[in-house]
Amino acid sequence: MPLIHHHIDPFGSADITITCDERDPNAAGASHVYVMQIGDEVIEKVGELYFQHGPRGTDGKLTGLNHAAVLAVLIDRYEALQAGPHACESNDRCLAGLRTVLDIERSRTAERKGRGVLGANKA
Repeated sequence: MPLIHHHIDPFGSADITITCDERDPNAAGASHVYVMQIGDEVIEKVGELYFQHGPRGTDGKLTGLNHAAVLAVLIDRYEALQAGPHACESNDRCLAGLRTVLDIERSRTAERKGRGVLGANKA
């Protein structure tokens, strides 16, 4: 399983191992399953993400998360942090960036729907 390294920083993130299934050439090269684990000797699975695999609503295909759902979780978490004692400029900037990404994702989805390719394996 390929390892993901984008999260690693010098402050402990390296203790989290992220793997994914093999890139799927029939799905624009995307992976569909991501597993997060903590630990060296005793490994504890702390999370899994299952993304949509194949067109939406097609029988026999994994119905999983889309990007907007994952972004919504992160936005909710940062909104909670900003409403509590850990509010700060860095969190505010992260929240703004996540909202921007979600807006871009929604625009992309609307554009694909408008072209009649939403849910199809077409560019």
